[in-house]
Amino acid sequence: MSLLLPFLLACASGTVGEGTSVGNPGEAAARMAPTDAVALDRAELVVAGIDWLSCDGTTVQGEPVGHLDLLADSDFVVPGGCWSGVALRTGGPLALAGTAADGGAVELLVDVETIELFSVQQFDVTDARFVLELARGGWSLDDPDALSDALAGRSALVEDVDGDGWLDDAERAAGLVMAGPDREEDAHDDDGESHDEDDESESDDDHHDESYGCEDEGEDDVDDERD
Repeated sequence: MSLLLPFLLACASGTVGEGTSVGNPGEAAARMAPTDAVALDRAELVVAGIDWLSCDGTTVQGEPVGHLDLLADSDFVVPGGCWSGVALRTGGPLALAGTAADGGAVELLVDVETIELFSVQQFDVTDARFVLELARGGWSLDDPDALSDALAGRSALVEDVDGDGWLDDAERAAGLVMAGPDREEDAHDDDGESHDEDDESESDDDHHDESYGCEDEGEDDVDDERD
């Protein structure tokens, strides 16, 4: 949560857009997290803007995104550079439609204003592929408010190792690049899978060290605190 506070302060002070991105950009596909509650045939979200928090504390306004089809090839740009947080500002509710597990038709509009993600360790983007996974696996249709909370607090950005625009279990297990403030608090979530927080933390550290290696003076302080 410590990285979220400077991001919010930067937005409040009007520094959005003052920073610049450096390096070759990456790309990300946006997907709903898997669930057995419904077979989706429509999942759409409008993103009004994306603000990236750089490793030097400035906030960079990302390229316009607009309409995202979460079931099709609908990528957005992840700017090159070193990042420690991101906020997606939506332009309306998430629209879902499909067939529920009991065979009934489902249409649902889920309100969410901002999806905020942050990284425990800063990471560098250079020609990388990612998937923005919205909510957390096993989400339910029974409580739209809970789904809205999951979108805002339990979404994640995960490296798409094979570059196919979808996540498999191995890619999720490799560790999160960024996560919502409530994501890693779910040691045991509603999808029925057990998540060991210590194992996830170790895997996440290895993932960042091997894949990104973004150097920052604050990393030495983090290592000292862990010791």
